[in-house]
Amino acid sequence: MLVLAPTRELALQIQKTMANLTHVKQNRSVIAIGGANIRKQIDELRKATVLIATPGRLLDLAERGAVNLSTDRSSGP
Repeated sequence: MLVLAPTRELALQIQKTMANLTHVKQNRSVIAIGGANIRKQIDELRKATVLIATPGRLLDLAERGAVNLSTDRSSGP
């Protein structure tokens, strides 16, 4: 699942709320925001079921091939 947040601050608030909501379930969220280590975010993405991202960082991840924004579910990660 992708949650797109317009600002870093809102993304952090959403991540905190997701952590509270999913503490019992196996859903794992990862936050992808600018100013943080992108390599670490990419590593965490591999284990995540929920991505909370700002638009700029989401585009960075897509350009690096770490996320697939295609609507075709049969292609790629």
